[in-house]
Amino acid sequence: MFSSRPGSHRYIQFLAALALVVGMQDAAIAVEDARSARSKAGFESDRATNGQQDPTTLKTFDVRPKTAHSGENKQPSVGAENISCCAYRIYSARTQLFDDMDHDGFFSYLRVSMDIDTDYFDADLFLQVYLRGETGGWLQVFDSDVFTIYGTSGLDDYEVETELLSGFAADYYDVLIEVYDAYTGDLVLEYGPAESSALSLLPMEDIIRDSRPLPPIAFSSGGGGGALSLPAIALLLSLALWGRWRARRTMFNTRLSHLRRLPRPKD
Repeated sequence: MFSSRPGSHRYIQFLAALALVVGMQDAAIAVEDARSARSKAGFESDRATNGQQDPTTLKTFDVRPKTAHSGENKQPSVGAENISCCAYRIYSARTQLFDDMDHDGFFSYLRVSMDIDTDYFDADLFLQVYLRGETGGWLQVFDSDVFTIYGTSGLDDYEVETELLSGFAADYYDVLIEVYDAYTGDLVLEYGPAESSALSLLPMEDIIRDSRPLPPIAFSSGGGGGALSLPAIALLLSLALWGRWRARRTMFNTRLSHLRRLPRPKD
């Protein structure tokens, strides 16, 4: 039983608030420790509805800082007729934002759609997508498989959907698209905020920060002085424990995904 002395209620309030702060600090540490996102890409015509992709089909990507143009040679999807191309261009690019759970104007889910044209009949490409906040450098959040475009067709719009999992504070992010030739690995096209305002200043944050707002907690006015009720204290403690568990789970899953990508030692 809690003591009914005047100072005991304030002491309980302090302990509950301290536990909540500790939980929030653990979550912040986990967010700062590992940046991660999960994505999926494909042709717009292949998406069944106008909604988002099935979350279970998104693949986790370990976010990394942008380096020099480092496109890897990837196997093309068709015969190697077009070794190089004289011109590539993005005819149009669009962005859509989804999932603002706490209604603060910052979203955790991004769709980037683009119509890439070429002067040849067809071309095999792959692309990389980057995000950059108002401070800091470019961060790679996606690396696609090889896909094929056809001349100036308007039926091969390609899109990338990305959900920010951790490490992205609420900020206004720019988007950069780098397109590579699948045969040579050469960078053939860059498209970003300088080319289109649709890729500029997008309000985003990760899903850890994009949580539903907490309901207001009423303070009891009885007994000569404000004091938290026992249900309110239990709620605060539960939220603190939940925050610690969610932060640790996110960190564990991110590191486990990274370890799975490491090469296995030879016997």
